[in-house]
Amino acid sequence: MVWHNFHPHAQRWTFADATVDVRSLSPAESFVVETLAPPVIKLPHAIEKTPRAAHRPHGAKPYKLRGDFLVHCHIEPHMAGGLAGVVRSHQTYG
Repeated sequence: MVWHNFHPHAQRWTFADATVDVRSLSPAESFVVETLAPPVIKLPHAIEKTPRAAHRPHGAKPYKLRGDFLVHCHIEPHMAGGLAGVVRSHQTYG
């Protein structure tokens, strides 16, 4: 119960030449990775350009989306004790 299993939802990173979404950590360890906030919604390729100003219908207005993605320890008592957080991602179309 002294280690943690860090897990961010909707995000992946490269660590030791592997793409991962969970990383075990001991109490005396930390790590740094580059990542991007996940998109709130991924549109199908057939319509992904539609929300952009040059492609949207006349009079259409941009709209904002917000997505919340959980970040937590996979050790259940740790998560139940509050070792969790939220990454909030904002996205504007149009």
